[in-house]
Amino acid sequence: MILTEDFTLTASIRTFALIVLLLTPSLWGADFRRSNWGDTAEDVVTSETATMHHQRADEIAYVDASIEGISGGVIYLLEDGRLVRGVYVSRSEYQGGEGVLADFELMKTHFADVLGSSGDETRRWLDESLRDQSDRLGEAISKGHVRLTHSWALEQTRVELILTGKTGGVLMRAVFQPAG
Repeated sequence: MILTEDFTLTASIRTFALIVLLLTPSLWGADFRRSNWGDTAEDVVTSETATMHHQRADEIAYVDASIEGISGGVIYLLEDGRLVRGVYVSRSEYQGGEGVLADFELMKTHFADVLGSSGDETRRWLDESLRDQSDRLGEAISKGHVRLTHSWALEQTRVELILTGKTGGVLMRAVFQPAG
């Protein structure tokens, strides 16, 4: 058994791990995690390995679905008993925007590697009072002044990594849904 103190995580080990992840069809050979658009609730439950939080007719939620060391959960949204959208939600708390931009970059890089595209970023300013102060972007997000989105358009799936804020807190989520 290899313990974390037995080795140092180097760039080559991280690259190897990412290649293994990318080449493992059971992890990324589907539209969202191990499920495809139109799958039934039973298909989703059978394919998911995270710990279930709750299941309703329109939603199945899981905890302990971390990406790149960012803890979070995953939500499968259903219409008429079929999968129509999937969402990763970060459980990290970003008061005042601290740390959120670094985590956003980690997630953006991760999804770009996994999805095979760099995607496109947009900033939608709702209050421009901090727009000229790039060093305060995290704070601007936490105050709800700006919404930061990075999106990818794939053949079957559209992905949006989104940062939004309100009253000092920030929510980071990745929304997967059918393209078109």
